[in-house]
Amino acid sequence: MKKYILLLSFIHILLCISCRPEKNDMILSESESLLDADPDSALSVLQTIIYPENLSPDIFNRYILLKIQAEYKSGQDITTDSTIFSVKESYMKDGNAYNIALASYYCGCYFKEFGRLKEAMENYQLALKFAEKIDDLNLKSLINNAIGFVLLDQSDPETAVRYFHESAAFDIQAGNVKNEAISYIQIGDCFQYLEKLDSAMYYYNLCLLLVEREKLKEQKACVLQNIGVLYGREGDLSKAEYYLKEALLHEPDSDGLIKIYTLLSDLYTENHQPDSAKVYMNYLMQRKDSIKDLYTKTNLYQTLSENEEYQGNYLKALEYHKIYSDNLLQQMDANLDNKLLNLQKKYDYEKVRMHNVQLKLDRTYILIALVFCIVIIICIGKISYGLYCSRLIKISELEDKMRQLTNLSATMNEKEKSFNEKEKSFRTYLLHHFNVMKKASSLELYLKNEKTHKNEFWIKKFNDIVYGQDVLDWNVLYDVINQLHDGFFIKLKEQFPQLKEIEFRIICLTYSGFSTEETSFILALSINTINTKRSAIRKKLGIEAYANLNDFLDQKLKR
Repeated sequence: MKKYILLLSFIHILLCISCRPEKNDMILSESESLLDADPDSALSVLQTIIYPENLSPDIFNRYILLKIQAEYKSGQDITTDSTIFSVKESYMKDGNAYNIALASYYCGCYFKEFGRLKEAMENYQLALKFAEKIDDLNLKSLINNAIGFVLLDQSDPETAVRYFHESAAFDIQAGNVKNEAISYIQIGDCFQYLEKLDSAMYYYNLCLLLVEREKLKEQKACVLQNIGVLYGREGDLSKAEYYLKEALLHEPDSDGLIKIYTLLSDLYTENHQPDSAKVYMNYLMQRKDSIKDLYTKTNLYQTLSENEEYQGNYLKALEYHKIYSDNLLQQMDANLDNKLLNLQKKYDYEKVRMHNVQLKLDRTYILIALVFCIVIIICIGKISYGLYCSRLIKISELEDKMRQLTNLSATMNEKEKSFNEKEKSFRTYLLHHFNVMKKASSLELYLKNEKTHKNEFWIKKFNDIVYGQDVLDWNVLYDVINQLHDGFFIKLKEQFPQLKEIEFRIICLTYSGFSTEETSFILALSINTINTKRSAIRKKLGIEAYANLNDFLDQKLKR
């Protein structure tokens, strides 16, 4: 057995020779620590694992989950790889509530990116169901926030407000001020959609107080911008202008500045102040070449075209519209290129993965062949050794038998001389009584056929000579049967006390090998009566029609 255990251990070492789980675990932990602060770096760290398909199932699932988180947080397309669904199914089998909630959330994100809002909502709801079983407040907030956005996309801002409120409540419990501020902005946006401007202003001001207290510059720029837009909708130009200009002072991103300039330009244009609008149009013109984000640049040229058209400069408007169209096409091409690049990456990854799988299969086949050969050699050796040992045993047994025969031959004369002593031995004593009974039954059979009073006299005389009485001594027979068959009659009486004495006698005689005729003469009954009583016995004992009486008794009495 120890040899087989060592062999299996050797095979396991060969299969796992190139695996370094400790290093992979360190890489995943490092990526996880960078996930929120720098998702791009987290993704780069994950890419140092060259062959993720060689990871163990648990580590591979963790790798895929971290990968889709890093891609989603860094703004990359996550719709080119659907492995997250198999990860979710694996976690569903394991039953870990946190892993199920997180995987379901990113399955929802996958469907949302595809625009399949119904499937996204189903996965978000599943994530929320399992998130309720754990204490991760940030995850609960994240899921509620995602559900709110889906409802907003489905033109249901009223229900979305409830989920954004839930998200804010979890952020407050978790002490996550940044996300709390974002939730207030989202609630305000919902009330804007509902045309409840006072409620929207309340949550924007609540957010403003929070970000000013915590000095959150990026969120402050966002909420000031939203307040400015809200005042613009109410027709309060001075307040709209004030808040939008305040937003400019706190906006850290150049593309964000372009957006605010565009809002100011639109604000002045709508309020018939072309000179002020032109000032911000000039700002936009000066910074248009520095815009990195293609989406922002496209929106900028759309705004420039609309403003020039509003001022009657149709040629200039047409020129900007052409640039807007070109940028729109570039944006579409860029999105397509990104998707093609991701597909190419996925194809290359699958190609490498299949190559590695083939190498692993080849290695496995070699190992299997090696193990098979080793097993065959071991089996052949074991069989040969077994045959050799068996031959030695047989030779030894033959030698023992030869010695026994020699000893037996030597003691035969002594046994003949000590016949009287041997006659007193246990076996001889039993066989003596048994044979006497057999001969007595044969004698009775012979004499009863003659049917004379003289014969009956000799039968009684025989019994008197043998047993000391003129009839068969059943106690002697029972004692013989008990001695020969390991207490058979005692066990029979204990097991089946319902049987009558005559039935016990028939069973004992039948079990001891007496024929029906012998049994009938011993018991002084006819053969038909014996057969009838045997049938009655079978019914009492519950013996099946074709079952053997002796086999049944051996089984019941556990012989």
